[in-house]
Order: sequence, then structure tokens, then C-alpha cells
Amino acid sequence: MRMRDLLLLSAIAGAACLLALAAPSPVRPALPVEEIEPMLAFPGFGAALDTVARIRIAGPEGAAVLVRGSTRWEVASGEDGAAADGARVAALLGGLAQLRLVEEKTRLPERYGLIAVDDPEDSGRGTRVTVYDIDDRVRADLILGKVRIPPAPGLPGERFVRRPGAAQAWLARGAPDALALPDAWRAAQ
Repeated sequence: MRMRDLLLLSAIAGAACLLALAAPSPVRPALPVEEIEPMLAFPGFGAALDTVARIRIAGPEGAAVLVRGSTRWEVASGEDGAAADGARVAALLGGLAQLRLVEEKTRLPERYGLIAVDDPEDSGRGTRVTVYDIDDRVRADLILGKVRIPPAPGLPGERFVRRPGAAQAWLARGAPDALALPDAWRAAQ
């Protein structure tokens, strides 16, 4: 091959490479994190809050059952139900209605304990919140794990969560508070 032919071939190959780099990519770039809309943990739950009749909260420290009475929420116990803190119950239900799944986390059961999404009914460290409607159907069921400090001031809190029976744990935006102690739900006297 002569030198002139080699130079011509090199020039053609170089031009082809430049054209390939300048051509639009068929692969779309990933959206920045800010543009991805996190999905609601319980779509439609916010519209059905008036049908909630009972909430069961179970954790390693015990369990609390909250029941909607005719005029107020009550903490169920062996005696007549004591009045529950209605604002706290509303905050829990509103938090669940607005909870958004932001990022997939572990699917490995041996790692659930690290973020406290292991089921308390199986001696785990998480707090399980189960919400029932007036027909005793489960409307929401979730294991709340550790709270993660927001990356910057003013951002909503985040918490690790997992649906009972599901392998996938999530990081969720919004951090509803749920203590499994009946006394924590009693209204101040």
C-alpha cells in the first residue's frame, strides 16, 4: 500500500468517527433526579380517609389499636376506649396518604434489620401500620423503618419502608410517625 493511499484511508476513517460522534444518540439521556416524580405508596388512599375505621400499630415495644368512634378516635383496650389524640391520628393518616416511594433499596431479607424494615410480627425492629376500612378491608399496610435525615434543611423527611410480604424495601419521602405504645396515642387529659 502506498503512503498516499494510507493517508487517504486514515482521513476517511477519521471523518467517519467524527460523524458518528456528532450524530444524535438513539439512547435518551436519563432524567435528572429532580424531574422524576416519586410514586405514591398508596394511590387513592387520600380520597378514602373518611372510610378508615381502625388502625393497628405493632412494633417491638408492643401494639396499639386505634378505633374510630362515632365522634372521636379511641385507643382500644380492655376497658372502655380512652380518647385518642385526634390530631396525631390525622397526621399519621395524612402522612400515609402523602408518602411517596422515592428509591428502591434492598431486596435481601438479611439486610432488612440494617434499615429496620423487618416485620415486628417476626421479631423484627420495624413498626407495622395496618389501616382497615369500615368493611374491615386493609386499605394500607406498611412497615416503617429508620428515619433518614434530609440531605438539606427544609426538605421533607425520608424513611425506609417495606410492604409486608414484599421483598423490595424503599426509601420514601415523608416520615409518618407511629409509635406502637397505646399511651403514646392517648389524648392529653
